Amino acid sequence: MTFYGCKILTWAQFVGNEELKLLSNSEIFLVPAEREREREMSRFQQWALIVKEALDKSFLVAKFFCAVHVTSTYLCSTALVYGPSMLPTFNLSGEIVLLESISTRYGKVGSGDVVIVRSPENPRKVITKRIIGMEGDSITYVVDPINSDRTETLVVPKGHIWVEGDNIYSSNDSRNFGPVPYGLLQGKVFLKIWPAGAFGLIGRRPQTVDPALKVAEELNNS
Repeated sequence: MTFYGCKILTWAQFVGNEELKLLSNSEIFLVPAEREREREMSRFQQWALIVKEALDKSFLVAKFFCAVHVTSTYLCSTALVYGPSMLPTFNLSGEIVLLESISTRYGKVGSGDVVIVRSPENPRKVITKRIIGMEGDSITYVVDPINSDRTETLVVPKGHIWVEGDNIYSSNDSRNFGPVPYGLLQGKVFLKIWPAGAFGLIGRRPQTVDPALKVAEELNNS
């Protein structure tokens, strides 16, 4: 088909005819409908490329969060410890610590370890305490260290632990809510990572021994 001496071709004819490579550009014209189809195909390809890139990035983000979830649940994670109950092991304003979940998962924690526990009184809250006794241990504790040295003794029931804060004068712990089910253990704290000046491993004994705590320890060891 010709128009004023120029050849008018459909897109199919243009693509499928190898002889057109010998024609000059001035002899080839595409009908408007075919040009519009070409533009639509180009827009579709652009959108397809955008969608593909978005999906690729979404998969990368999903993989990242899956890795973070697995690491924090089954390996290790960080926590902010603050408040007076664990003085002097942790300062009042707060320290960032590293805790691992392997020891708690396989029953490798024991007396003296600092742990993160889900509060028996408020499941939405987690608390940091030191394990004083495991199941079967006989525990003697100071009931009200502020007002007296009166002590009580009990045996930690099966499947439970006894936890207390290092600062027994200002700690809500097993002396108040009783033994804690082992299943509420979230992890064992083993390293201070921030502030930089406090960086170091967590010991299995408080940094200083309180007189009231010393009385309880002596009774437990006797």
